[in-house]
Amino acid sequence: MYRDGKQFFNKALVLHMNLSSVGDNICILPVLLYMIKHSQSELILGVMKGKECIYQPFIGDTKMLHCYQTEEMINARNVLFRQAFFARITNTKISLIDYFSMTLGDMLLDIKDKNYPKYPVADIDVSEFDVDFKNCVAIDTNYMWRTRSMHGKTINEIAEYIKSIGLTPLFVGKEYKSPEGQRGGYRLVQASKDIRFDLGKNLINKTTLPQTFKILSEVRCLVGTDGGLMHMCGMTDTPMVIGFTVTKPELRFPIRNNEVGYNCHAVLPEAKCKFCMMNMFMEMRHDFQYCIYDDYKCIDELTSDKFIKKLKLVL
Repeated sequence: MYRDGKQFFNKALVLHMNLSSVGDNICILPVLLYMIKHSQSELILGVMKGKECIYQPFIGDTKMLHCYQTEEMINARNVLFRQAFFARITNTKISLIDYFSMTLGDMLLDIKDKNYPKYPVADIDVSEFDVDFKNCVAIDTNYMWRTRSMHGKTINEIAEYIKSIGLTPLFVGKEYKSPEGQRGGYRLVQASKDIRFDLGKNLINKTTLPQTFKILSEVRCLVGTDGGLMHMCGMTDTPMVIGFTVTKPELRFPIRNNEVGYNCHAVLPEAKCKFCMMNMFMEMRHDFQYCIYDDYKCIDELTSDKFIKKLKLVL
């Protein structure tokens, strides 16, 4: 990018990131790693407390990484825009990686620079769970947005199929309080009470983020919807079967091996209003955490038979 020898920029570039979701923190990683490699400026990153373990394996200098309590940043924008012009860029028409590279660096990366880095798992201990993860299929059960969820009945039918072919359904996720967007306040993100956990092994609320990376690297496949676990799995080589409702798979699937959605299989609804967040954003002041029609038709159409059809391609 620059000629050898001359240093033009020597001031630190401070990036404060109000990224509470795991997926957003993972999607920004390729952009940050590119900037660290190519920028003449020192980067100092501010991330939410609890998410620093996502960055630490890839950013060796701990002086570059600072952590904040969620409450300190929850009312801020996702990033501090370097120019007001960028406030018109949204993450609904382009991929999250393109969104972050445009807002942070006014650039679009080559596909090879967009690959999710592999999370190092060799030294992470999961022996306490006494589970043969190589014979498990992980199922995502906890969803930040109701519009990106699966019915408990659907999960049960998928788990029954997994069990019928001699594998173990592995229920993964975390319960936590999430902001309710335009509605204000918080709601508890938790698994559906309809899920039959007796069909497999329940590790909800039992794993750390690094342990979850390790487990996802060993299981046969991840089944879920567009969310944090999908992006975590994107930092492994594990195949995945993912349901999409408000977002488009080509703009949300992880990038691995220079390919969007490498070894990823999308499950889609038929509803005319599908991908609403990416089709209606210009026209409506709505955050799409809840259904504008209030019937969640697209989730009804994410049926178990669609997931099982894709699973048969993987297992």
